[in-house]
Amino acid sequence: PVLIEGDSAITDSTAILTYLADKHGTFTAPAGSLARARQDSLTQFLLDELDACLWTGARHSFVLPEAMRLPAIKDSLKWEYARSLQRLADRMAGPFLMGDEMTVPDIIATHCLGWGVAARFGAPEGALAEYLARMRARPAFQRVFAG
Repeated sequence: PVLIEGDSAITDSTAILTYLADKHGTFTAPAGSLARARQDSLTQFLLDELDACLWTGARHSFVLPEAMRLPAIKDSLKWEYARSLQRLADRMAGPFLMGDEMTVPDIIATHCLGWGVAARFGAPEGALAEYLARMRARPAFQRVFAG
């Protein structure tokens, strides 16, 4: 994705989310705060441990030229993804990942958890399954998928 802001192009979905959250002062902790450091830590965890597994699996399923694909790699990626889901469940601090307020990591996690189900990496269980159901039941989420 690309967000055009004035004469500048912002690429990368997480950069766009962070920019918009900072610009509008919502879904984020203040820059320079310990809460923001924890938020950034969780964001990086999600990107490194969930998104990376899913994206690597996608590359080896249909993105790379067929001769470059290693389908067997998906078994280790699914194992890693499952371990990371457990670690994420252990980090949950409330109804949202960071506590009582929705933040940028919640947007990323909802995307990755849904992608994991669609890519057959496994459905979240327990608290994460309940979390995903709550996130998908949000009116804003429903509006995106209605149109």
